[in-house]
Amino acid sequence: MPARIPPMQALRAFEAAARTGSLTKAADSLSLTHGAISHQIKALEATVGVALVERAGRGIRLTADGERLATRLRAALGDIADALREAGERSDPRRLRVSVTPSFAARWLLPRLGRFISRHTDIDLDVRSSIALVDFRRDDADVAIRYGHGTWDDVHAAQPDVVVVAPCGYDREGSQWLADDLAASGVLPAGVPVHAVDANASWARPGTRLVDGVEELARLLHPPTRS
Repeated sequence: MPARIPPMQALRAFEAAARTGSLTKAADSLSLTHGAISHQIKALEATVGVALVERAGRGIRLTADGERLATRLRAALGDIADALREAGERSDPRRLRVSVTPSFAARWLLPRLGRFISRHTDIDLDVRSSIALVDFRRDDADVAIRYGHGTWDDVHAAQPDVVVVAPCGYDREGSQWLADDLAASGVLPAGVPVHAVDANASWARPGTRLVDGVEELARLLHPPTRS
């Protein structure tokens, strides 16, 4: 007789905790409380009859049984997500879900959307902005555009030119200093051209990345770590 499958909310709570290594982060990702996540995991442990997580400092870590279950569960949830997405695509084959960073959306994509929509009236474009990396097995996206080192699994990475535009308070010399600092930082792959231009220069060639201001440059030089 097949084993009884625990409630989906318990499985999702455990998968989120295993993925984030934190009950608090798992709760945030599922819009639940810390207590609700803890309760669901305890209920799942009672169902399977073994401990799945244990305390580790301010976070949690998986037991050996928890590691095995998390690996299989992640794959299973990915399969479910794929099946649901495929079913949705069959019911609405016109929809294209595109995930981009807010800066890329504002500076490059949104100004060109009108032309794209007028040329492709058969496509229902759904643009979503986020700085998080997309997991196509789990997230609701057909296409995602990100920039960084490009060492991500199962994606296509291309090398753009990088242009540093002098922000407010910087002259052309200051822009060149920022460009040189970026080129020497090691944050970009070897061989990627870095150019300095005036704020009003015509820079937007295809494949060009705009760095507008010190704050955005700092994010490139010191990208936030993923927990």
